[in-house]
Amino acid sequence: MLSRIFILSIQMIDTKQFFAPCYLFVLLAFCSQIHAIASTSSTDYNGGNCLEKERIALLKFKEELIDAYGRLSTWGSVRDCCQWKGVRCDNRTNHVAALDLPAPQVDNFFLSTPLRGNISSSLLQLSELRYLDLSNNDFSTIQIPDYMGSLAKLLHLNLSHSNFLGPLPYHLGHLSMLRVLDLSGNGDIDVAELDWLSGLRSLKHLDLSGVNLFQVTTWMESISTLESVEKLFLRGCGIQETLGNLSLPSIDSYRPLSVLDISSNSLGNISVFWFLNFSRSLSYFDVSSNIVQGKIPDALSGLKALSYLDLSMNSFGGTIPDYLGDMMSLAYLDLSINNLEGRIPDSLGNMMFLVHLDLSGNKLGGGIPSSLGKMVSLSYLDLAGNNFQGGITPSRGNLSSLKWFDLSDNKWEGQVSDLTVFLWNSSMLEHLDLSSNSFYGSLPPLSRYSFLTVLSLGRNGLNGSFIEKKLILPKLLILDVSGNRLTGSLPDLSSCSSLEVLNIFDNLFFGTLTESIGYLSNLDMLDIHMNQFEGTISEAHFFNMSQLGVLDLSYNSKLSVNISSRWNPLFQLGTLKLQYCKLGPSFPRWLQKQRRVAVLDMSNSEIYDSIPGWFWDNSHSLQYLNLSFNHVHGVLPNLSSYYNLSNVDFSNNEFDGPLPLLPTSHMEVVDLSKNKFSGEATKFCNATYTWTVLDLSDNQLTGELSVDCVKNLMTMNYLNLANNNFSGEIPSPDNWFCSLVSLHLRNNSFTGEVPILLTECNRLQIIDLGENHFSGKIPTWIGENLTELGVLSLRSNELSGSLPSNLCQLANIQILDLSMNKISGTIPRCLSNFTTMSSKPNISEWNGLRFRLFPKAAASFDDSAYITWKGREAIYTKTLALVKVIDLSSNMLVGKIPSEITSLQGIIGLNLSRNNLVGSIPNHIGQLEFLNFLDLSQNNLSGGIPTSMSKLSHLGLLDLSFNNLSGKIPWDGQLQTFDASTYIGNPDLCGSPLVKPCPGDETPRNSSARNTGEIHDLEKEDGFISLGFFVSVALGFIIGFWGVIMGALRLKSSSRWTKVFNMWERTT
Repeated sequence: MLSRIFILSIQMIDTKQFFAPCYLFVLLAFCSQIHAIASTSSTDYNGGNCLEKERIALLKFKEELIDAYGRLSTWGSVRDCCQWKGVRCDNRTNHVAALDLPAPQVDNFFLSTPLRGNISSSLLQLSELRYLDLSNNDFSTIQIPDYMGSLAKLLHLNLSHSNFLGPLPYHLGHLSMLRVLDLSGNGDIDVAELDWLSGLRSLKHLDLSGVNLFQVTTWMESISTLESVEKLFLRGCGIQETLGNLSLPSIDSYRPLSVLDISSNSLGNISVFWFLNFSRSLSYFDVSSNIVQGKIPDALSGLKALSYLDLSMNSFGGTIPDYLGDMMSLAYLDLSINNLEGRIPDSLGNMMFLVHLDLSGNKLGGGIPSSLGKMVSLSYLDLAGNNFQGGITPSRGNLSSLKWFDLSDNKWEGQVSDLTVFLWNSSMLEHLDLSSNSFYGSLPPLSRYSFLTVLSLGRNGLNGSFIEKKLILPKLLILDVSGNRLTGSLPDLSSCSSLEVLNIFDNLFFGTLTESIGYLSNLDMLDIHMNQFEGTISEAHFFNMSQLGVLDLSYNSKLSVNISSRWNPLFQLGTLKLQYCKLGPSFPRWLQKQRRVAVLDMSNSEIYDSIPGWFWDNSHSLQYLNLSFNHVHGVLPNLSSYYNLSNVDFSNNEFDGPLPLLPTSHMEVVDLSKNKFSGEATKFCNATYTWTVLDLSDNQLTGELSVDCVKNLMTMNYLNLANNNFSGEIPSPDNWFCSLVSLHLRNNSFTGEVPILLTECNRLQIIDLGENHFSGKIPTWIGENLTELGVLSLRSNELSGSLPSNLCQLANIQILDLSMNKISGTIPRCLSNFTTMSSKPNISEWNGLRFRLFPKAAASFDDSAYITWKGREAIYTKTLALVKVIDLSSNMLVGKIPSEITSLQGIIGLNLSRNNLVGSIPNHIGQLEFLNFLDLSQNNLSGGIPTSMSKLSHLGLLDLSFNNLSGKIPWDGQLQTFDASTYIGNPDLCGSPLVKPCPGDETPRNSSARNTGEIHDLEKEDGFISLGFFVSVALGFIIGFWGVIMGALRLKSSSRWTKVFNMWERTT
């Protein structure tokens, strides 16, 4: 019994098992209480012939319980109840003195064998009952019985974690002899007040952790009445500082309280300071996960007996006080996740008995003081997530007890080998994490740390190789060197027999992959993606692996996977990623033995084959399937019964036939684009409700969309039906709900007016209805309802009427393409309301997430939009948020170009060509300093070319041809880079680069003018962005903008401009 109570006392402290030595002081403090309880229970409870009255009472108690697991099977099997399991009797009086009936546990985990039912009042017949433990059972249908307050001789009552509900009976306050009360873990108990605590005059141990005390505003007053309490646990009770706390009850500092846990509440400075005055005998103080602010209080320095201090997860600021170094009794110190600044004080090195030190998650800087290297008792040191910087002083430390060392997520730099000097005497090290810093160099010899279980060096600048040819770390579980620049080959890993995780991805390892990994029988994850491995992966690399669950060989473009179809692996994979490896040309038949794969990515892996039938037979566990960018052909089967599927990507293949039926329940993302699917989509899309992303673009799909189909499609976030042969009007269903953020219907044969059902799609950011046969006017509701729009493309339709002024309400618009319609009227002057276009581009403020979608079942992806410039298309993806363009070309617009258009200072492209515009070019057009392409050709513009246009230093394409412009061409700045084709068809223009001189000018020499035939040829082959632009990008923001954009641009025509783009991509 004594050992049982000792175990319980340890659990009440909620210790962190990895560093048990630091709790020695706390555990010793329990001994006096444990002995007192044991002397009244265990020592005198040797049993005897129990009293008949009490035997009958126990049987009645059993009768009202539900014992589904037979834990009380001994009750009644013999007459003497003192021999029944969990019953202890007083050896002198034969009275039942203890009922010890907690749910059983193994290795600190409680088994699921609870008692249930009712707690009979027959316990009142046990007049000498002193110890009652019903913890970890399930009494979720009853409240704590009132009569328990009548068990007058109880010394120990433990009802913790038993799911009681209802009000907490105040009658418990009648137990004046009670020494231990544990009600923790009963979160459904209703507690209105704690005044009844004043009756527990003998109470030494109180645990209300997890009990909801949110409504108790006078908890401080109630706690202050406990003059004998030694251990107090109020963890996670929802207590907070209220106005009632401001009038604090008076206390003295001579109370015997030694253990105090008030963590995970909403307590601030007032409560903490009050408790610091509660007792000077504290040995254990946990105030973590509260809202305490300000500096760490000096009052802590008066707690001379303190061995455990946890102030983590608060808002403490300032520096770490020097006096902590004088608290020689401290064994555990946790200041993590606060706002502490400054350096680690040298005085902490004086704490010779400190076992656990956690300073992670602060704003600490500087380096590690050399004094810390002398802390011979230190077992746990965590400095992660700070601003430490500089190198590690290569001096030998004396951290001979160190087992856990974490420096991750800082700004450390220097040779990683310097750290091994600091840890020279730390031969007991088990956990070493240096990830997310700037260490460089080769990996030093690591086999000397033979107890290592975790070695994490990822996301540094390591640029050497493994020095050791063979790594001998028999206890190592995790090896992570990912995200570095390590080269060479891997060492022999056959002696790392316990290894479970091997992450070496995103490095520069080359050569063949060592077959020694095949000896790693416990390996669960092997991730080598994004390296330069070559050669062949065969079954020899996996011959002894029986636990492998995750295999990622992707992005090793020279690596071939050639595994025999007859091989019978010992493992069943859950995740397999082989993208950009050489798998083909045949579909890998060795997968036939893998029946539990949930994530499979074989995209871009040179497969020229159909999918065999056995693959679908084995794939009912699949959740994510990506076969994109291959040459897989054939007809997809009915997949509607594959209920686990949530993400499929078959894009960029050669699948044909009808669209496959897919499951409706868990599906999120479907990409079937760029294939040869044909037929109608009605049956397919009738089952798409609850999907998030659907891309059917670039296929051969036909037919009209049904009402039910449209109703389901509207519930998605992303819908792309572009580049198919869909036709007919888009119907408007009744009672539909729209979740669309992005809609792409371009290049089909849809007819009718712009779909009115989009009125309710107020989350839309992208609409592309271009290249269809939509007719009628541009709806006014676009500007009124779709205020989040960033991209609106209605180009190449049959729209008519004027531009509605409501469009000016699209403050967030940045691509507006209404070209190639029959729009008439004038250009609204209110275009200046386009706020996004009015702001100058700033790469530091670029919102790269604006057009990024985050489907639940897949990684995020960037949406895209097309810009068409005289027949040439460019698609913008990652940099879409930076593109700002207006294209109103090829319409029937009249009137003047409004001067307000010059306020759109962030615009990079403006095309008003092929209209009937008159008047002059706005004088202040030079304000559009980021303009890259400007086309005003084929209008009736008159007057001179504004001199301010020479300020457009980023202008790469300019076309003013075929107008009625007159006067001398400003031959200055960027305008000097354009030839005569820019100005042809303006008879009254003169000066360079035209042949026609202005009055008083000499005939230009070396004119760049071309003959008329050449000019007309240029009209047919107009460029998208000129080479002059690439010269201009060296200035300011544009170098960052276009340097990134070229990675996203893909021109669809083979021309001289394509060559320019390709050259730019190679040089950026």
